[in-house]
Amino acid sequence: MEAVLTVSADGMAEIDMNGDVDVTQCVMRDGVIFADTMAFAMKDGQLALSDDEMTILMSREKPEAGVYESEPVDETAELDSFKGVWTVSKVEAEGLMLPPAAADMEGDMLTVYGDTCDLTFGGELLDGLSCRMNGHQLIFELMGTECVVTRHTDGMLRFALDEGFAIWYEYTGDVAEDNAVSPEPDSAPTAAADADSVLERKYVMTNADVNGCNMTAAMLGGMEYSFVLHTDGSADFVLADSVITNIKWTQGMVPTIAGGEAEGFIIDYFGQPLDLVATEKGFDMNYLDAMLMHFEPEETAP
Repeated sequence: MEAVLTVSADGMAEIDMNGDVDVTQCVMRDGVIFADTMAFAMKDGQLALSDDEMTILMSREKPEAGVYESEPVDETAELDSFKGVWTVSKVEAEGLMLPPAAADMEGDMLTVYGDTCDLTFGGELLDGLSCRMNGHQLIFELMGTECVVTRHTDGMLRFALDEGFAIWYEYTGDVAEDNAVSPEPDSAPTAAADADSVLERKYVMTNADVNGCNMTAAMLGGMEYSFVLHTDGSADFVLADSVITNIKWTQGMVPTIAGGEAEGFIIDYFGQPLDLVATEKGFDMNYLDAMLMHFEPEETAP
């Protein structure tokens, strides 16, 4: 049997089994490449494809071109040059570069505050990790293992998880000072009390506070987050481009970040209250304690 697996930099895989060629998207999870219904695991430097009856071992033939050569490590890097929000831009595996989606890491981030950092890995948030500098390297501990992040002369960060496997990050934003959410104004506008000025008006999210840092809609994937409160008591809510209709809203007192209460609106999101507190520009929504979303009327939003 002749079997050839060709993985491209865009995450597409071509599988040739005795001349029968299939092209599909592949992803990598926990060191295993999943392509269509097949799983290829690394074993002693070879890819192993196994089923109940046999195991196929595939040796790797590196392409002459396409091997990634990184820029040198910036040995003058200091802590301030690591601070900020960094988003995965590529994944290095065995000398080749893969797009984040191919490693199931699209949208993953490293947020460095100073003496702590947050890491999303495969969509899972690991927050409050203690970090420190060791010379020009940023060090933090993950599950009992000391991890090293280096800054390179092209401004990118490299997090080496294992020999031959590393995650590259590009800078995408500042972190909020002292890892704190901006305080709410002492006196909230009274626009929430005037339902007539709010109903049948579309509000769109312009930015959000996530894990202590402010991120624009573009940094959150460029997807739409919006809501419309209708006169019949129903609401339309768009969450990451997904349209949710015929949920209900009410008007009443809602908790504020400052610890008090203000008059606002409450969207009943399948039993979970989404509180809308009026601001000078529109509304703030506490989305299930995961992020504070800032909304403005669609006609005035940037």
